[in-house]
Amino acid sequence: MDQSEKKKREGAVSATLSCRADQIWPQLEDFFNIHKWISAIVDTCYGIEGISGQPGCIRYCAKKSISDDGSGEVVSWAKEKLLSIDPNGRCLSSSLLENNIGFESHMATMKLLPSGSQEVLHNISTCYGIEGISGQPGCIRYCAKTSISDDGSGEMVTWAHEKLLSIDPNERGLSYSLVENNLGFESHMATIKLLPSGSQEQEECEVIWSFSLEPIEGQTLDATVSTYDTAIQSLKKQMEDHLQVKSKE
Repeated sequence: MDQSEKKKREGAVSATLSCRADQIWPQLEDFFNIHKWISAIVDTCYGIEGISGQPGCIRYCAKKSISDDGSGEVVSWAKEKLLSIDPNGRCLSSSLLENNIGFESHMATMKLLPSGSQEVLHNISTCYGIEGISGQPGCIRYCAKTSISDDGSGEMVTWAHEKLLSIDPNERGLSYSLVENNLGFESHMATIKLLPSGSQEQEECEVIWSFSLEPIEGQTLDATVSTYDTAIQSLKKQMEDHLQVKSKE
C-alpha cells in the first residue's frame, strides 16, 4: 500500500436540527455561500470558478483572526472544489486545493438524513486502512479511541482491526468482524444496514459531516474533529435561527 494512503485519518461529526431535511438542503447545496452557516470558522466565501452547485466548481473560503502574539490580523484560507453532489440523497463531497492551513490532502463529505435513521456514528477517534482497498471485501481497518484510564492516571487506547466480510450497495448493508483487538473479544461480527428514510414531514433531521485527510504535523485528530464540531454546531444554530425568522415573515 502507498505510504500516503496509510497516513490518512478519518473522522466525522453530527448534529440534529429541529427542522425538516427539505428545509435545510437548499442552504447546504449553495456551495458558494457556506459562510452564512458556519461563520464560526469561515467569514468569507465566494466562487472563483464554475457554477455553484455543479461538480468541478471552486470556492474561496477564509477566516480572519488575531495572531497568537496579538500583533495583528491573520487570514486562514483555502480553495475548495466540489467533487460530487446528490440532491436526491442530500449529500455532497469536496476537497481542498491550495490553502495556507497546512493540509496536503483533504476530502470532506456532508450528508443530510431524516432524524432517527439507522446511520450511526461510532465512538472512534482514529480510523485508517491497513490492508486492501476500502469498500472491497477482505480489506482491514484499524480503529481506536483514546480515553482517560479508570484510575485517572493517564490515557489509554482501545483498538481493533476490523475486516470487511461483505457489502451490498443495493441493500445498503455491510458486515465485518473483529480480527486482532485489545477489547477482550475473541469472536465478534457486526452488520450495519441503512433502512429507508422516514416521512419527509418529519420535523427533525441530522447532518453528518465526515472527512479524510493526511494529518498536519503537530496537530492531533482530536483537534481536527474539534474544529469540525465547532463548525457543525455553528451550522445548526445559524440554520435554525434563519428558518425561525423566515417562518415569522
